[in-house]
Amino acid sequence: MKENKTFRGRTKALVIAGSIVIFLVACMFGVELWLKHRIRAAIEKEAAALTGSGIDVGIGRISVSLAKRSVTVRNIHLKSQNNDPGHAGFTLVSLDAGVERVSLRGVGYKKRNGKPALSAASIVIVAPYATVVTQGEKPDAGTPEKTFQQSITEKLRAIAVGEIRISGTKLDYVAWKDEQDGTRIGIENGDLKVEGFMIDSLPAAAGKILFSDDITFTAGRVSYGYGAGDFVLQVDTVSLNTADRTFSLKTASLIPQYPKDEFAQKSPKHSDWTEFTLRGLTLAGVDYAGLVNNKELAVDSLTFASGHVASYKNRQVWQEPRVKPMLYQTIQSLPLGVDIKRMSFAGLDIEYDELAAGGDSPGTVFFTKGFGTAQNITNIADGHDRFMTIEMTANLMDNGPLHAVFLFPVSPQDDHWEAKGRLGKMDPAALNRAIEPLANIKIKTGTIHSVDFHITGTLAQSHTTLTMLYNDLSVAFMKKHEAKERKLMTFIADEMVLKKDNPGHNGKVRPGEGDFTRDPHKSMYNFMWKSLFQGIKSTAL
Repeated sequence: MKENKTFRGRTKALVIAGSIVIFLVACMFGVELWLKHRIRAAIEKEAAALTGSGIDVGIGRISVSLAKRSVTVRNIHLKSQNNDPGHAGFTLVSLDAGVERVSLRGVGYKKRNGKPALSAASIVIVAPYATVVTQGEKPDAGTPEKTFQQSITEKLRAIAVGEIRISGTKLDYVAWKDEQDGTRIGIENGDLKVEGFMIDSLPAAAGKILFSDDITFTAGRVSYGYGAGDFVLQVDTVSLNTADRTFSLKTASLIPQYPKDEFAQKSPKHSDWTEFTLRGLTLAGVDYAGLVNNKELAVDSLTFASGHVASYKNRQVWQEPRVKPMLYQTIQSLPLGVDIKRMSFAGLDIEYDELAAGGDSPGTVFFTKGFGTAQNITNIADGHDRFMTIEMTANLMDNGPLHAVFLFPVSPQDDHWEAKGRLGKMDPAALNRAIEPLANIKIKTGTIHSVDFHITGTLAQSHTTLTMLYNDLSVAFMKKHEAKERKLMTFIADEMVLKKDNPGHNGKVRPGEGDFTRDPHKSMYNFMWKSLFQGIKSTAL
């Protein structure tokens, strides 16, 4: 009898314990179901808030585990249902976006100073994609647009994530302001890994609210198109690592979207046809923390293995005059601080073509096999040398060896620049590719032994001193549109105007000198060439 009572007591205890377990499991599953519903509702609400009405939101399976403190959402898909205007003329023309999987592990939540603080051991996002087209601009609300950090910290005190992984990103974003002005951004095969990520808005952070121990980003291709679609900037095989303080890419290219001979007619704003390709670009010693927190890009060294730059100006198509800045003005006016301590380059080819207003073919000036270094490339005057220094060696017209040093001011209040260098022995007839189409003058004979030059200038004018040693120089004036010589003009130039040798018959060297006033609507390179020509003209004529 006593044993039966004991057995019944144990059975009752087991039943009670089992009932409690079943109740707790049921509660857990109930809570998980409730959380799934809340997560789905939150995703739909945030999607509508970010993109506006008319968005179809699709969500696949949601998994929640209270025991593991994890959430996984699969197959999120957003698609626009119509293209009705949004706010004051701003239109989301189309949207097709989604993600294969989003997983959060080790999720935590607590209150800090009255605001929620969220944490997670890891966040994994797999295969996000987005194709977005917008039209128009959002109206000016009268207050500065909120940053990402400000938007986050309005709702949360802090976010801390041990590791964030995003893989297989594909993005195609097009934003048209009007029919002739827009932006296009593309990313293919983008992967991002962030370790020790934190956003903390507490006052103790002293203005620095974004933290990360290590960020790694790679992409197969990143592209940026701007204007009326005239150009696309494209970089391939991108790699960024904040722990190593490095950034590298296989190639960076500016790609015109129209052929060279059609560009001026098809480009609505008629900028010059320009293309470049830089290969093997590497930045070392990059201060990523300073870039994020102080908007200053400090780099120990920048190198590229080879490159090609080409430009073509068509003066037969009218172009609205625009003031063209000097190179150092462009650096001074960058929207962030830049400090590149040293730059080195090799295998650089540069080509400039120009079709004269009444010309039949373009004149060409080119430099090949260029290599060199640059130092103190910065727009931060305090604590730096007065000048940016660029030193370069190349072959002019694939014929004459040229060595030049350029000094450009760092401070916007300093308006003084210099260029000095030496051109070695060359056949001046190699210059006919430039001067015959543009000036209808052809060099027939001669040898240039050397040219030593020194140009000092400001934004407005320059002064050149030059010593050019040459002999047996003769030229011919050519008829326009005909490959025939203007014999009278040629005779006058050769026999009465042109000085055929330097030194002359008396053995004395004639130094060249001249001043030039800049046309601000023409490029820095035009300014330098015209400055140099003043010294050449005073020597040879």
